[in-house]
Amino acid sequence: MSLTSCEIRWFVRQCPFALDEMFDQPAAERTDWYAPVAESTTGIKIREGRIEAKLMTQEMGLAAISGCQGSMHRWEKWSAVVDTPLPTERQLREAGWVAVKKRRYITVWSTETTPLRMTHDRVAQGAQFEVTELHVHDQRWWTIGFESFGPERTQAGSLEALITHVLGEYSSKEALTAADSMAYPEWLQSL
Repeated sequence: MSLTSCEIRWFVRQCPFALDEMFDQPAAERTDWYAPVAESTTGIKIREGRIEAKLMTQEMGLAAISGCQGSMHRWEKWSAVVDTPLPTERQLREAGWVAVKKRRYITVWSTETTPLRMTHDRVAQGAQFEVTELHVHDQRWWTIGFESFGPERTQAGSLEALITHVLGEYSSKEALTAADSMAYPEWLQSL
């Protein structure tokens, strides 16, 4: 299965938000294993019995939205269930894969109508907002990400609408700068 999305993401050392004010659902926890990164435009990971590959297909430039600056990218993603035994953690570690433990808060929004509407249903056009605590190489990080889906022609607008909606309500957004905005592969390379 292949999906196209548009994304802006930041990696910071401290969470700039009061999570209990932003999310009404508890965080989901998991550990993802990332393949060694050769290019900042490609990511491969093993996640909960699936293998996922992600390819940056377009750098859309720096976006200034609601007091924040971030690098916008278009991605093509593939995901498949693996029905054979996966490598062990030891094998992955010895092969240079990186374990990233995540505690992830997420909301999904329909952008098909105005005003935006948070939803638990599948929608054809929308965006998601996530704040994830990351533990990797004995370091703690946070990632703040916005990702839109639906028809390609609507993705950038959906992304900007959700960022404006979410960050317009919170004053800690000054922490989200262009210097901290990158995709997972680039962040993993920086470690």
